[in-house]
Amino acid sequence: MNAHSARNDQRLRAALKLEGVLIREHRKKVAEIGRSIAHTITYVESAEGANCVTYTLGLVSHPNYRSIARTGIFAGTDFINWLLAGRRLDKLSHPAPGVVVLYFNNDRWTHLGVITASGEVLSKWGEFPVYQHGLWEVPASYGQDVKYFRLPNEEEVLRLFQEFADEQAARS
Repeated sequence: MNAHSARNDQRLRAALKLEGVLIREHRKKVAEIGRSIAHTITYVESAEGANCVTYTLGLVSHPNYRSIARTGIFAGTDFINWLLAGRRLDKLSHPAPGVVVLYFNNDRWTHLGVITASGEVLSKWGEFPVYQHGLWEVPASYGQDVKYFRLPNEEEVLRLFQEFADEQAARS
């Protein structure tokens, strides 16, 4: 299945909306879907304590991030919205290995991952595991649009998150 046909496979994308499924059952449910609807989604790891943002940007285990997170400021929706609003990410016109892909639903970002060397996406699905999958082998709720951005290096990500956290703390 190529990336274009997967985008159009609304049956797969609808089936991947696994609301109410326990975290420990998610991997099994994705495999079960594969028995009736072809896909290339493969389990990578559980990455407990991470979300798609902290996993993709490499923040989850970084001590500086954990220190800031203890104050109640996290890398999630508000952080990505802040990055996008301030044009702090370099937008690219096409995917390539190491590029961040952001999914949008009605002009609101919903999910992100990174393009792998094989051209697939590596992403953590919310509280569920990390999967490697085709560009459009994601739940329909992630939306119908994607945009690509240069993946900042670790130092740059930490600098941006610190700037975000400082702004958030100043508002409190």
